[in-house]
Amino acid sequence: MTIKIDDPYFGQNEREYLVYLPSSYSNLEETPLVLDFHGWSGSAAGHIQDSKWDQVAEEEGLIIAVPDGIPDSESGIRTWNVTKEFNQEWGWRCNPNRTDYDWRSECHYSCAEWCNPDFGCTAGTTCYNDLAFIEQLISKLQSDYCVDPGHVHISGFSNGGTFTYRMFSYSSVNLAASGAVSGAPFIGAAAVPQPPRSLIDFHGLDDWTVPRQYDHSPGEGPVGEVRTISSWDGLYYYYKPEYLDLIADTYNCAPEWTPFPTGMDGVSAWNCRTRTMCDGNVEITKCEGMYDHGYPFQGEERVEAARILWNFFQNHPASL
Repeated sequence: MTIKIDDPYFGQNEREYLVYLPSSYSNLEETPLVLDFHGWSGSAAGHIQDSKWDQVAEEEGLIIAVPDGIPDSESGIRTWNVTKEFNQEWGWRCNPNRTDYDWRSECHYSCAEWCNPDFGCTAGTTCYNDLAFIEQLISKLQSDYCVDPGHVHISGFSNGGTFTYRMFSYSSVNLAASGAVSGAPFIGAAAVPQPPRSLIDFHGLDDWTVPRQYDHSPGEGPVGEVRTISSWDGLYYYYKPEYLDLIADTYNCAPEWTPFPTGMDGVSAWNCRTRTMCDGNVEITKCEGMYDHGYPFQGEERVEAARILWNFFQNHPASL
């Protein structure tokens, strides 16, 4: 499906997305909506096969929308715009000397005015305003379908997980709970939103692409609101344990992380912990296990990730 978007910088353009409607869908009954974002170089068609949200949608009666990143480069790679090139307060979101690395990303056509593959942090992702795209898409979906206004959720994997954090921090939409998988926000691009929003985060302890642990990375980057951890290609992600504490502390949550039981506890060391009693009755939850850059479960159990996300989502609506 397609939608015409008014981009704040580039004007009108056409974007693509998939929609899954469960067999139980009726225009007479408000239905929860989940938007799910693919990873860097992924696609909507490929991603829904990985995330299994269509299966959970059929089980639970959900509308699933899977947008496509825009392929505005020579290679046609689809990405999400996850931050600005340079943040005045905290500096670059990466080591700008890209010649320090054996592998450098291409510039996208939308970034041509300021992208240099040898210096800067724009190369590798689009410069179209994806936050504007998704907000306009949500508005269209609410017009086209009978959407429950208290249950508009977002989730995403890798680059899509980082974009989930961007939406969590900056979207003007009244979002219900968000869920990021194997993604992390960049330095200077992760304001704690107000009013409070619920969040659940999945991250593998053996992730070398968006590192969760310092022994899986070259080390620390510059300090922003909290410490950062550098990826192998010199991107500065917020160090997840400190960033999630920052959110929970800002929301005046209970000080201790307590167990958040799931049906997959113990599988590859999977466990979840949560901070509750937060302002606005929101909840901040983090889940981890011994897996790498991907979804936490494989084979027939792969769908369990989306089931855990939905279990969290359905219990954390937006404030209306």
